[in-house]
This record gives sequence, structure tokens and C-alpha cells, in this order.
Amino acid sequence: MQVLLNLCSVVIYRHNFRYNDLGLYMARRFSKNEGGVALILALIVMTMLSLLVISSLELLTTNIRITGNHIHDIQALYVADAGIENAIKQIRDNPTSPPETVSGTVTDSSENSYSYSASITGIDPIVITSTGTVKNLQRRIRAEVRLVGLPPTSVIVTSWVLVEM
Repeated sequence: MQVLLNLCSVVIYRHNFRYNDLGLYMARRFSKNEGGVALILALIVMTMLSLLVISSLELLTTNIRITGNHIHDIQALYVADAGIENAIKQIRDNPTSPPETVSGTVTDSSENSYSYSASITGIDPIVITSTGTVKNLQRRIRAEVRLVGLPPTSVIVTSWVLVEM
């Protein structure tokens, strides 16, 4: 910015002098409409730079918000996945009469806790629907599993689908 003002000052400075008959610079008087040209030019440049900075900051904050939402969306998907895994564990532990619902919380390394809720329906296949919630975002997964063999029972996942909410 300082370079631009210096350049404007040099242009205006050289413009306001002219050679006299002896080849020496001689100052001429400003006309009434030439005073303040550098100030107006500097204000225009400052306004343009201010608009550029403001729009860049707005873009930056929007990108930060989008990134945060994406992170929470992925976390909600993983929490729903944890609900499916916990429901499968409950079915494996008690294959004859698994619970109808399984719910719980997942705690990360930063001591943030996220909730999930899974419902278990059907006999063959068993349908597990789990919803993970992180902040205000939710993701839902539906899995179909089959029990194979005598106790200890193996659980085979036949379908794992992300459900649109």
C-alpha cells in the first residue's frame, strides 16, 4: 500500500513541475480541480483492499463451518456403527432372546460423549437399526444379521446400509 502511495506521489510530484527556459524544474500552481487526487486514489485502493479482506474472511469462516459439520457427520456415522456392533455383541451373548433395544454412549479421548440407539427386530434375518447422534447431526444404519450354528453362535452380517434420514 505504501509503495502505491509513493508511486502516486511521484507521479503527482513530477506532473506538478515543468521545465523552464533554462531547463530547470519549475513548480506550477495546482488548479482547483487537481488537489486531492492522490487522496481519492488512495481511498479507492483502500476500499478495494478492505472488500477483498472482508470477502476472504467470510469465505474462511464458511469453510471452517462446513468442515466442522462434515466432521460431526462422520462422527455420527461411526457412533451409529458402534451401536450396530454393540447390538451384534448383545445378540451373540444372548442368541435365544436378544434385547429389543440397545442404547449407550461412546466417549472419545477428549471426554466428549455421543449417543446411539439400536433396535433389534425380526428372527431370520435379525434387523438392527442404529442411530448415532453428534451435536445436532444424526446418521442411521440398518444391518441385517443371521445367526449360524449352535451356541456359541456366530453372527453373519448379510446387509449393512446407510439409511437416508
